[in-house]
Amino acid sequence: MVKQRLFLGSVAFGISFGISFLTGRGLGSAIASGVTTTVATVVAAAVVDRQQHQHAHSRIAELKNHIQALQQRRAEAYQAYVQLEAEKEHLAISLNTLAFQSGQPSFQSGQRYMMGPSAPKMLPASHRTLSWNLAASAGSEPSGDASRPKVQAYELPTEISANSAAASSPDWGRSNTQISPQILSDAAAAKQKIEASLAALQTELSQIKGHITDHRQTREKLSRDIADVREEKRQLDATVKTLRGEVQDLETCRVELEQFLAYAEAKKQELESGSNPLQEALKQLQTQVELLQEELRLLEVQIFDRRSQKELLEQQLAALNALQQASQAPVVVLEQTEVTSKNGSAKHGSSNNQGDATAVVRAKKTIAPQETATKRPTTIAKPARPLKSGSAQFSAAAVLPEPIVAAKPSTELPNEWTEFMVQSPEYELQVLKIIVEQNNPAAMLKHIAEENLTMPELLIDSINERALDTIGDLLIDASAGAASAAIVRDHLKAVKKLLRTYEYLVN
Repeated sequence: MVKQRLFLGSVAFGISFGISFLTGRGLGSAIASGVTTTVATVVAAAVVDRQQHQHAHSRIAELKNHIQALQQRRAEAYQAYVQLEAEKEHLAISLNTLAFQSGQPSFQSGQRYMMGPSAPKMLPASHRTLSWNLAASAGSEPSGDASRPKVQAYELPTEISANSAAASSPDWGRSNTQISPQILSDAAAAKQKIEASLAALQTELSQIKGHITDHRQTREKLSRDIADVREEKRQLDATVKTLRGEVQDLETCRVELEQFLAYAEAKKQELESGSNPLQEALKQLQTQVELLQEELRLLEVQIFDRRSQKELLEQQLAALNALQQASQAPVVVLEQTEVTSKNGSAKHGSSNNQGDATAVVRAKKTIAPQETATKRPTTIAKPARPLKSGSAQFSAAAVLPEPIVAAKPSTELPNEWTEFMVQSPEYELQVLKIIVEQNNPAAMLKHIAEENLTMPELLIDSINERALDTIGDLLIDASAGAASAAIVRDHLKAVKKLLRTYEYLVN
C-alpha cells in the first residue's frame, strides 16, 4: 500500500513538474506545483479510502440489524412451536377427559404411546374385535430428519383396556353387549376430528421446520458475511494505519520543502542584492573591451597602411632591380647595401617585439586590479595577439598613452616564447613561477584557482593548450595530478628565462 501511494505521488509530481516547467519555464514554480499536486493526490486517495471505510461500517451495521431481525423471527417461530406442543398436549388431555365422561374405561394413551404398534399383538383375538378399527394409522410414524428435533405425533388409543378382573373372568362376552352403539359412533367422530387437527398441526409443524431450516441457512450465510466484513474491517484498519504513517511522512516532507523554499528565497534575495557590484564591474569591463576593440580597429587600419606601404616599397624595389639590371652597376656595392639594410631591419624588428611584449605586460598590470575585484579570470591582454614578431613594424606605444622606457634584457627570448608570454594572463605566469620555485605547489595552485573561480587542473590544461598553440609542445607534466605538477625538463631553462624576462619587464 505504501509503495502504491509513493508511486502515485511520484507519477503526479513528475507530470505536474513537467507540465509546469514546459509551460512556465520556472524551476521554483514547477517544483511548487509538483509538490502541491502530489499532496492533493495523496489526500484525495486517503479521502476515498476513508469513504470506503465508512461505507463498510454502514454495511456492517445493516447486517447486524438484519441478524437481530432474523433472531427475533426465530424466537417467534420457537414460541409458536411451543404453543403448538402445548395445544397438542391439551388435545390429548381433552381426549382422555372425553373418554372418562362417556363412562367407558380409560384409554391406554400413555401406555400405547410408549409401547408402539406392537402392543395389540399381546391381546387375544376377542379383544381385537373391540378396537373400533382405530389402529389404521397406528403403524405409521412421521419420518423426519434425524439431525432435527423430532416431535412425536399424538396417536389415538387403538384398544380399550378392560379391568383386570373382567379380562380374567369368563363374563367378558356379556360386557361387550353392554356397550352402546351411540358411544362408538361418537368416539369414531371424535377420532376423525382429532386426526384432522393432528394432520393440520403436523403440516404446520413441517412448515415451521422448513422455516427454521431456512433461517438456519440464512444465519450461516450472515455469519459468513459477518466474518468477511470483520476481515475487511481488519484490512481497512491496517490500511488506515498505513495511510496515517504516509500522511505524517508527507507532512514532514511538506515542512522540509517549505523550509527549503524559505532558504532558497533568502539566498535569492542575497544574490540579487550582491549582484549589483558585479553588474557594475561587468559594465566597466564591457566599456574597457569596447575601448580595446576600437584600439584594435585602429591597429588594423595602421597594419593595412603598413601593408600598402610595404607593397609600394616592393614595387619600388622591383623598379630599382630593373634599373640595376639596366645600368649594370657594380654587384659588390649592391650586396653590401642589402646586407646593411637587412641587419637594420632585423634589429628594428627585435626592438619592436621587445617593445610589444613590454606594452602587453603593462596592459596586464593595468587590468589586474579589475580582475581581482570581480574574481573572474579575464584575458584582456589577448587583443594584443596581432603584435606578433614580424607581423607589423610599429611601436606598441600606441596601445597605452604613457610612454614605455625599458632597457633591453641581457638575453632575448625566441619569438614563439615571446608570443606565449604575450598571450598568457598574469595568473598563469604566476602558476608557472610557483611550479618552478616550489616542490609541492598544490596549496598555492588551489588558492590561485579559487581566486579565479576555476580548478588547478583547468589552469594547467589552459597553459598546456596555449603552449601547444605557440611553442608546439606541453610545458607542465601533471599526469599524476595537480599536486605533483612539474615543468617538462626540456623546457625548464626556457621557462626560467621567460619568467626572468617577465619580471624584468614588469619591474
